[in-house]
Amino acid sequence: MIRLIAALLLLVALPLSARNVPEPRSVSIAVDVDAKGRVSSAEVRDKLPEATVQRLIERVRQFEFTPARRDGQAVASSTTLWLDFAFEELDREHLAIRIRDAYTGPGYANKNVPFDFPESAIRKRHDGDVWLRLTYDAAGRVTKADVLATRGDPVYGPTAAATASQWTLVPERVGGEPVAGVVEVPVYFRISAGRGLRSLPRERWVKPVDGTLPPESGRELVADSVVTLRTAVTGSLL
Repeated sequence: MIRLIAALLLLVALPLSARNVPEPRSVSIAVDVDAKGRVSSAEVRDKLPEATVQRLIERVRQFEFTPARRDGQAVASSTTLWLDFAFEELDREHLAIRIRDAYTGPGYANKNVPFDFPESAIRKRHDGDVWLRLTYDAAGRVTKADVLATRGDPVYGPTAAATASQWTLVPERVGGEPVAGVVEVPVYFRISAGRGLRSLPRERWVKPVDGTLPPESGRELVADSVVTLRTAVTGSLL
């Protein structure tokens, strides 16, 4: 048997098989910090085993952040901390969870709006990626969705923008007040059998609006966050 652990924490038992090693994943954590950047509360938004949730909260409470500023003064702030982690086999019995990336920005209150795959793409079995820039207000409503670049079948651009316009974000807060913002997000359309969600087409990105190609970081989103993570955690074990 193989036991999935985070550091010394037992999470779940799995048969020893490469195909049973969990895929890398991202989790979002609502974090409140005080004016000194210390975590005052943390809440995992994703559904995870209770032991994993407790370990995440315990770990995040040790992090330090740079809070937002108002009138030149640091103030209590709120953000969403995104943690990307991968699973590594330590030996024949244990896996470790290693943080691959950590970043802050808005969260998602509603991202479950289904995408409509264009009939032409379904018929041709074409995959595609879309890079969007979303403008949202202080209530988290998307007020504008721009297609910055596409890769693969460009027919997915309008579909991605129309669907993302229905999303609701969780804005960051400065001094208790939610703030509007702009965020860039990738959307992956997959039809081909046997291809992972993030297995990107080989084609290059085309039609970048401002001449800048999207990053290949695999992040859930890219934002100019008002709260930033000060503790270096990338590469460390959860």
